[in-house]
Amino acid sequence: MHWLIAILSCDSPPNTISPWPKETATLLEHCRDEAVSELQTICWIQAAAQSVRTDQKTQAFEICKQLDAPIWQRECHFRLGEELSIAGNWEEGLYWCSQSGSFAQSCITHSFWRGPFRDTPSVDADATLIKNELQHLQTTIETTLKQLPQELVRQSVDNIQAQFVHSLIVGSGQTRVDLAHESGELGAWFRTVYGIEAARIMSKKQQGEPSDIVEAWRKKQNIYGSSDRQHAFKGRYRHTRISKRERNSERVLSFAGSSRIYANDPEQDMYIAALEGFFWVESTSKSVFQPYTSHPVAEIRWTAERIVSGFEKR
Repeated sequence: MHWLIAILSCDSPPNTISPWPKETATLLEHCRDEAVSELQTICWIQAAAQSVRTDQKTQAFEICKQLDAPIWQRECHFRLGEELSIAGNWEEGLYWCSQSGSFAQSCITHSFWRGPFRDTPSVDADATLIKNELQHLQTTIETTLKQLPQELVRQSVDNIQAQFVHSLIVGSGQTRVDLAHESGELGAWFRTVYGIEAARIMSKKQQGEPSDIVEAWRKKQNIYGSSDRQHAFKGRYRHTRISKRERNSERVLSFAGSSRIYANDPEQDMYIAALEGFFWVESTSKSVFQPYTSHPVAEIRWTAERIVSGFEKR
């Protein structure tokens, strides 16, 4: 249902109706006077979202509360969660996403991948500080979402922590090879962004390929280049659909709520992350990936084949 609201209420109702008023008080008057009940409901939800943008949160909560149908209340909560999270009030945003019923996971994913996570440490902060911040995120998310199903809480933790790591590294102008050598999911997340940032930097210099990223990682070398935080979330997004042959492989969450294959061998995993990193860079051609479609390691080969296949379907 939230997709319908996105179409009808992204600051404008249908083309046959005048645009929503930009001033909140005027919009509220418009909603009260709206004669068509469906449009009035959409108008109230837009007013709630607009109230949050102007820091009138109590008013926004009351608007959602007065909606009659539970499904519209959940849709309204979705919009509150989204607006609060995008504005940097992520704990409040999470709470309202949790109140959006069946929309909760979509609300969380959509809210947290719209832009960089705010208030991350410096990219060269001590590794212990970064790990502590990730642990704090996990604790806060689990506490805020405790009433949701455990599997949904786990997905949300992974999603938001992966987004935090992306915000920390991508566009910074440097990688964190120390963290990309960590074990478990932490190392996998940082290998993902090591691959993306290294590919971004190399592409700017018009040099390098996936094996060069793996070689630098193997030698425990950071890769440096110019920063570009403005476009840190601009890249090719992998479709969330998973092919049949990949379904039994282990996976790790990557950008935008998608996932990539995870290999237990860290160097093989770095190859996968490097391929995904160059895929993220929109200027990368198919020829970069083709040599890896005959790689002896199945997970690396599948990743390359899926990427090449995507080019062929364009």
